Amino acid sequence: MDIERRQMLNLYDDLTNCIYMIKKSPNNATMEDFKNCLAKLFPDATPVKAVYTQNIDKLGFYVFVFPHIDGDDVKKVLFDGKKLIVKKYDIELDSKLFDPALGLTANEITALIFHDVFAMVSDASPAMKVRNWLDNYLIEKNEVLKIPELVHYRNILAYGFAESMRKVTSIFEKDHYTDGEEVRMIDEYLGDNLEQVFSKDIISAFNKIDRMGANYNRENTDKFITMKWVLRIYNNIALNRIPGIMGIKKCIEISASKIERRELKNFAARISRIDDEDLLTESAVEYNNTIDEDMLKNMRDSFISFHNSFDDLDDAEDDYLILMNKAEQASANEPDAIPDLVNEINKKMSCIQDYVDCAGGLTKSDLTRWKTMFKNYDILRRNISSNKPSLFPSDRNSYLRKKYNNKDIV
Repeated sequence: MDIERRQMLNLYDDLTNCIYMIKKSPNNATMEDFKNCLAKLFPDATPVKAVYTQNIDKLGFYVFVFPHIDGDDVKKVLFDGKKLIVKKYDIELDSKLFDPALGLTANEITALIFHDVFAMVSDASPAMKVRNWLDNYLIEKNEVLKIPELVHYRNILAYGFAESMRKVTSIFEKDHYTDGEEVRMIDEYLGDNLEQVFSKDIISAFNKIDRMGANYNRENTDKFITMKWVLRIYNNIALNRIPGIMGIKKCIEISASKIERRELKNFAARISRIDDEDLLTESAVEYNNTIDEDMLKNMRDSFISFHNSFDDLDDAEDDYLILMNKAEQASANEPDAIPDLVNEINKKMSCIQDYVDCAGGLTKSDLTRWKTMFKNYDILRRNISSNKPSLFPSDRNSYLRKKYNNKDIV
């Protein structure tokens, strides 16, 4: 056995020993050891807090892994095309995880914890799953996402984003579990010596929690229900702030998780910090007959990547046709690229919407042209997502197709 594999085996054994000690005596010292074991097993991600919660009279949460991401991280994923790999996280263990009625062994508990942490921090897939869902949701609802300039707005999105990442990675949110691709990835990380051990323990553990109903959200296949609720608040703070805060208070009352309650309280505080003046500014409405010049500059800087001139619709149409060419090629040869194209279209639509809202002095003709371009992008994203044979808008098909065929579109 090579040195690296032996070290991994020793670290995994250390984590199992920590679980034995927590089961025997859950205190600050054993939880600190547990946190240190996780830090060694996953050296690229830091467990900031490791918490044990005595849960007597509330619904069990068992294992709660929550990523540290902020509004800037979300903005980079949604609007800048960046990949996000979690570098910091908090983890909380529920006393019900060790309940004899659940019947989990220390090895099985270790496998469950390892699964949830690995799924959260090993690659960028949790954030990409949320981004791809959001792009499709915007198509379904015929909406665009407002570019968040205020930090409070960005952090509102961050809560929904982080909670959705937790839901799509937690084994306690699954309705079934098999020895599939996810287990194979974990096996590869652990090495040959732990492969059979982990596979056996994780399947056995899941069967126990499924039999006892510990994965109580198994019948709710919508893992983005929290994000939908956050988006409703985000899109209309003035209307939804008070009922949103009332809903948060109710969630805090019924949650057994200290970390979840903390995040819900922070979420309520972020909503409360957005006062009436911020609402006006964020909506790009003139306030005291002035427009925030910094905000307008940010919008223009974002939009400059869309095309080179605000006044030349030909440039905008060329950019649109280039993207359409990519979409046609992806539909035929590279379907895995379609989610990135849909995200790119949604970003362009957000830029158009924000530019139209923020740029004063647009003529009626200019406004009509930008609205037409916005509509064309909306049709394109719908056609891409539904695999329509023709990606061109039907009402401009002949004109755009002729321009597409006669130009050297790369």
